[in-house]
Amino acid sequence: MADAAGELADEIARGRTERVGHYEIERLLGSGGMGEVFLARRRGGDFEQRVAIKLLRGLPTRELTDRFSRERRVLASLAHPNIAALIDGGETEAGTPYLVMPFVEGKPIDVFCRSRNLGAREIIELVLPVLDAVGHAHRRLVVHRDIKPANVLVDTEGRPMVLDFGIAKILGDAGSNVTGTGRQLLTPMYASPEQIRDEPISTSTDVFSLGVLLYELCAGAHPWASDHPSPLELAKRICEMDPPTPSSVRASSMTEARQSQRALWADLDAVVMNALRKEAERRYASVDRFADDLRRALDGRAVTARPDTISYRASK
Repeated sequence: MADAAGELADEIARGRTERVGHYEIERLLGSGGMGEVFLARRRGGDFEQRVAIKLLRGLPTRELTDRFSRERRVLASLAHPNIAALIDGGETEAGTPYLVMPFVEGKPIDVFCRSRNLGAREIIELVLPVLDAVGHAHRRLVVHRDIKPANVLVDTEGRPMVLDFGIAKILGDAGSNVTGTGRQLLTPMYASPEQIRDEPISTSTDVFSLGVLLYELCAGAHPWASDHPSPLELAKRICEMDPPTPSSVRASSMTEARQSQRALWADLDAVVMNALRKEAERRYASVDRFADDLRRALDGRAVTARPDTISYRASK
């Protein structure tokens, strides 16, 4: 009944929403569990601005309103060139909360990498600003909790932008990891073991999700790839099974390029697998440490994710 009421409220809202504050709605860009995002335009005397407006979906329950307010507080606290910042916010005449953010015209990061057939070095260079943006959020005690390709868009200038802090958690906040209907706040394919088990969330949660993202970009396949896995099977893979290394599943057409960069791929495998450790305390202590190891790999220096043997250091 709640779902049906929410869908009806969405239809009513879509039918009557033509203007939000100073912004004219043009078209629907996408929708998620909590909100719908529209392309809108603000026209002034001598300027015009295109923006993305996120409107609360369905009935404005206390739970949804609180989560929407939390997202607004999170975005207001962040200022990073690779995070889509908050421009404006408020309520419509009907009392529906909304957020105004820059409109990012681009592609999801996985689509961008495939369309340009990027190699390991180019992928690392593209992902490093994403890690810096997430690290910026962590230093402000914000955990994203939903890092995935759809939430990292690469704009027309080749700049990655981190979007959608809709289920972000402020560390120290007593907010629950589940909704009032018992639904967990996560995207299963990119969730960490502690999210699956509904254990306490930390910045290490984002380290794991970033590891999944980097694995997928480098390997060309998801670490938990399977033909229509059941929720139980997927949860078991995430919590108990280690995937093969990214280089071992990279498309066969990249074999020659992989061999010419064998040292980089060996280091990259170690870095990614370290970020994907099941135990949160065994992953990188921070996103900054993760990024530092990737920079070491690019520079041909020893990475901390590999055993500190004499032969390895000598090879470097």
